[in-house]
Amino acid sequence: MVDMASINGAGHETTWLARMCVHLPAAIWIAGVSLGMTGPASFIGVPLGVGLFLHALLGPRIENTKQVLGAFVVPGMIAWLLSVACWLGAFAALPIGR
Repeated sequence: MVDMASINGAGHETTWLARMCVHLPAAIWIAGVSLGMTGPASFIGVPLGVGLFLHALLGPRIENTKQVLGAFVVPGMIAWLLSVACWLGAFAALPIGR
């Protein structure tokens, strides 16, 4: 949605605002669901959700905000999704280490 808006000339500020508005409920969901988990999923997810929430609120005031988002969220999201998959037992079916 955001990329399509920018391609169609919506403007940088409008597309950035739309992106950050999407991050707010995502951040709340990530932190909230992580509170109900144990282990790495909780340990990674709660700070990820809080950090994403703060970035959505403070993003326009942060210098190099897109780089901060990429450096923090991309690795954090990958780690969190892998830890959620592990928490759900998705890796138990893999024949690794047998």
